[in-house]
Order: sequence, then C-alpha cells, then structure tokens
Amino acid sequence: MATGEIKKEIITPVFHTYPLCKTSDMPEEMHQEVLEVCVTATEKFSDNYELAAKMIKDDLDKKFGAPFQVIVGS
Repeated sequence: MATGEIKKEIITPVFHTYPLCKTSDMPEEMHQEVLEVCVTATEKFSDNYELAAKMIKDDLDKKFGAPFQVIVGS
C-alpha cells in the first residue's frame, strides 16, 4: 500500500440458506409447517417477493385459517 492510499473494505451481503426465525409463539408442529411453506415459496419465486408473499399467505390461510400477514423482502 503506497502512502496516501485508502484501503477500501468490500462488504459482502450475507445470504441465509436456511429459514431464520428468532422468536415464535406457534406450536412446534405449526412452526415447522410454516417454515416449509416459506422455503418453498421463496425458492419458487426467488425473483418476485410479491408472488412469494401471496403464495405463503394463501397456503397458511388454507391450512391454519385466516388472517395471516406476510412480508417478504431482503
């Protein structure tokens, strides 16, 4: 490194390859089913968060009853 040069740090984004849930008050069986639905939807619609959220909401409303609120983003 020469005198006067500024060292730039390259920050790489962290992508999780697994579902991350910090807290939940759902029963464990329901929690696992919800995570499976979320993974399936985000894999199917990896380029369209709106369609992924709609798929998750529709599936959860059918399985567990309405109303579920779903937000998908990065």
